[in-house]
Amino acid sequence: MVKYPFELWLLEVSESEKDELGFEKQGIETWLKHSVCYEQVNGSSGAIRLENGEAFVYSSKIFLPANTGKVNAGTKIQVRTNDGEIRFTGECARFSTDVKHCRIWA
Repeated sequence: MVKYPFELWLLEVSESEKDELGFEKQGIETWLKHSVCYEQVNGSSGAIRLENGEAFVYSSKIFLPANTGKVNAGTKIQVRTNDGEIRFTGECARFSTDVKHCRIWA
């Protein structure tokens, strides 16, 4: 059995710029592969506490290898299969680093 059978993708938005006439051009949105992962759907209506103390009922808990870079709260994420099929789309509500792995609640 593969420990991390899926891929975590993050939405990166480039800075907006002004064109030669001074009009603002929207930043470009790009999905970038961040890491391998394992996603676990929250079937028990479990909740966590966010950094601001609010309770949050998450839809999915995502496990990542321990050396994975931090994902900031509010970042749009996707969990994809190795075939590119989108399994989950959401927003990072909390990121945690532990000894054995990292976790995202979304």
